[in-house]
Parts: sequence; C-alpha cells; structure tokens
Amino acid sequence: MTDAIYDPGSGGSVCSGGQDSNGYLPCGGYYGAVSDAYCPPEPGQSWSGNTWHDDGSPVCCDGSTSCP
Repeated sequence: MTDAIYDPGSGGSVCSGGQDSNGYLPCGGYYGAVSDAYCPPEPGQSWSGNTWHDDGSPVCCDGSTSCP
C-alpha cells in the first residue's frame, strides 16, 4: 500500500503512488476504505466480506484486521 496524501480542502486523500497496475487505488479510494456514513452500520446497512484486492486481507469497518 502507498502512503495517503490528505487534502484538507476536500476531506479526501490520494495515494502517493497513484493507481496500481489494475487501476485500483491502493489506499481505498478518494475517501478511504471506510465511510463514516457506514461505520458502524446503521439498521438496514451491512458491512461484510470486504477485502483488499491485492492480498485478500479483510477491510474492517473499525479499522482492525479481524472483522467481527
């Protein structure tokens, strides 16, 4: 994963290394891998089965490496 460069004007971040060879953004996209709107999930929302493309490791809502 490359380092994120935060833009305080927009609240988003870009990856210092840009997209990977598959066109994915290694830092999880402009607003990161987890949106505050979905973490923690509200009634009617779910967060499950999310993984990083390159190594299959979990993307957990709380930022941990072991999702409940």
